[in-house]
Amino acid sequence: MQTVFILAIGAELLDGRVLESNSRYIANQLNDFAIEVSGTLVCPDDMERISD
Repeated sequence: MQTVFILAIGAELLDGRVLESNSRYIANQLNDFAIEVSGTLVCPDDMERISD
């Protein structure tokens, strides 16, 4: 089984201005293709932190 990790990017997700709901949708869609989501992470719009 293939495994993926979902990374959601946006300061608006971290401070609660926008509800992060895409990860659940993506995970459900990937499940249809027998792809397992090993985890999710929300990080700010900071290229340095994203690349780490």
